[in-house]
Amino acid sequence: MSGYTIKHVAGLHDPITGALVGFYGSDNNEYILPALDPGRTFVDTSATPGNATINSDRGRAAFASGTSSVTITSSYVSANSIVLVHMQTADATLTLPLTVSCTAGSFTVTGNSNATGTPAFNFVVFN
Repeated sequence: MSGYTIKHVAGLHDPITGALVGFYGSDNNEYILPALDPGRTFVDTSATPGNATINSDRGRAAFASGTSSVTITSSYVSANSIVLVHMQTADATLTLPLTVSCTAGSFTVTGNSNATGTPAFNFVVFN
C-alpha cells in the first residue's frame, strides 16, 4: 500500500472516468484545469451572443436576446460527444440549459425560455 487515503474532492469531474478536471471558484466561475490537457486552450469569445465558431474543447458563449438556443461549431465535437454547460449568467426568463444536442462538428444548447438579455455560459467537450 502506498499510504494514500482516498477522500472526496469537490469540483468538476469527468462523467465517464470520474477524474477531477476543474473546480468552481469562490466567484462562482467554472475553471477547467489546463494542466490536465496542456495541448488545448480555453477559448473565450467574451460571450458574444448568438451562434459562434469556437474550435476548442472548452469556451464561453451566450444566447442572443429573443432566442432560446445557440449553436456552437467546433471541430472538437462529434455526434457522440458529451458537452457540459454551466450558466455563467441568467436573465429574467432564460435561467438554465435544458438540452445539449451534438452532431459532427457542432452542438446546440437549448434553454428553458427565450432570452430577454444575453445570458452567458461556459462549456467543456468530452470525447
